[in-house]
Amino acid sequence: MKYARYKRYISIVLLIYLILTSVAGTEVAGAKEAKVAGSITETEPSWYAVVKIDGSKKKLYTKGDILYTRRDIENCFRIENIQKDTLILKDTDSKDVVMVKQGEEIPIKGSKMVFEKAIRRDVIDYSYKPGQIEKALLQDFK
Repeated sequence: MKYARYKRYISIVLLIYLILTSVAGTEVAGAKEAKVAGSITETEPSWYAVVKIDGSKKKLYTKGDILYTRRDIENCFRIENIQKDTLILKDTDSKDVVMVKQGEEIPIKGSKMVFEKAIRRDVIDYSYKPGQIEKALLQDFK
């Protein structure tokens, strides 16, 4: 009888330990990795431009997006078209068209934007790192 009670007590403690360690492990892993927040599915594939900003960050742009810097917001380009290895930009002031090849710098004075590559996808997963979503939203809409 005494042995059965200790066995039950040990199994309950073990179960609580397993639950707590699995929850704690999930939180630690989630803090380091980005979690998929959702997906955008289109009826047919579209072209997207991957642009490296300041030598480290990468952003995804599509046709119609505006490329600019915070230092000189008036010097900007609208993405007119994206092809396999070419980004076609239109100056918003002069309406001049500029073609940027893969690996070339985008001609915005003071920026370190480089057209890295073009990708064609019909499904885009978007994600965020927990705790940084609010910062990212504020940064994008200032």
